[in-house]
Amino acid sequence: MPRLFLSLILGLMPYVSFAQHNIACINDPDGFTNVRKTPGLQSEITGKIINEEFFYCEPNANEWWKITMNGMEGYIHRSRVRMLNDLPDSVNADIFQRNFSQYTQQVKKKHDIWLKYNEKEKRWRDPKDSLAYKKARKEHGRQFETKLDPLMLAFSPYFCRTRDTATLILVFRYMLTDTGSASETPDDTVGECYICQPETVLQVIAGFPRKERGGLYAAVELGLVNHSFGKEKETVYQRLSKQLKDAEKAP
Repeated sequence: MPRLFLSLILGLMPYVSFAQHNIACINDPDGFTNVRKTPGLQSEITGKIINEEFFYCEPNANEWWKITMNGMEGYIHRSRVRMLNDLPDSVNADIFQRNFSQYTQQVKKKHDIWLKYNEKEKRWRDPKDSLAYKKARKEHGRQFETKLDPLMLAFSPYFCRTRDTATLILVFRYMLTDTGSASETPDDTVGECYICQPETVLQVIAGFPRKERGGLYAAVELGLVNHSFGKEKETVYQRLSKQLKDAEKAP
């Protein structure tokens, strides 16, 4: 068991360290922070980040840190940055739960509007629904890039440390709602959660209705496959794969 545990940790280190140390949010009483083209207050403002948006950051010994969010790059003063890894677990739990729940509701809203589209006649029941759907899609995409995607990357190391099953349930509920998403980030996240806490993840999946478990097992398997690429013959991944398949076959 010690050797297995060590192998898991070593296998996770490259990815987990990135997720832990590079996801951040702003720390600004004004509710937003300007992004500068180069380090310094006199530099051109190229954009802004508002509260409850999350981004990739490169902490260093300098006063200005480079950030990346949804294709935007620039610099923010270090006093305006809060690294998620530096926050207490209780604060991170609140951030994850609030944003995962809100994003799931946004997905449901988009889906409900789409139900008003008559696919047979290729038209909307009400022209206003077309505009509402376009707005919902735009907001869906914005929230994915500025909230869900970076938070998913930050969630797996947090879960491996805390075994926060309540938040993992929210992640799974989101995945069951957004079945049309082409992104594999959520799959990779739950795959990493499974690698470090296999029994806990399987117990959470077992608590879902049987008709929903197949999709969750498939998501975990995809994440496991992505993470184990090039390592398929290592004993640890073979064991995890077998454990997952056995759980899926269980009554």
